[in-house]
Amino acid sequence: RLLRKDAGRLDMPHFKAALSDHFGAPMAICRHPNEAQEPARQTMTNASVVIDLDTRTMNVANGPPCANDFVAIGFD
Repeated sequence: RLLRKDAGRLDMPHFKAALSDHFGAPMAICRHPNEAQEPARQTMTNASVVIDLDTRTMNVANGPPCANDFVAIGFD
């Protein structure tokens, strides 16, 4: 739903925005610890990955993508 409106024109900013979505928090795509839950039940987004097959790169955000930049890693 988040990407459909831009189909055919998708790029990294579109993917980052979709992966950073907080709708439905605390059960959103981009999750952060829910302080209302006991620590053993708290979850969060640990990493986000977008693979670009055209450029043969994997873009990785270490942690929630709303707070972390994506780093491009090339494939040989």
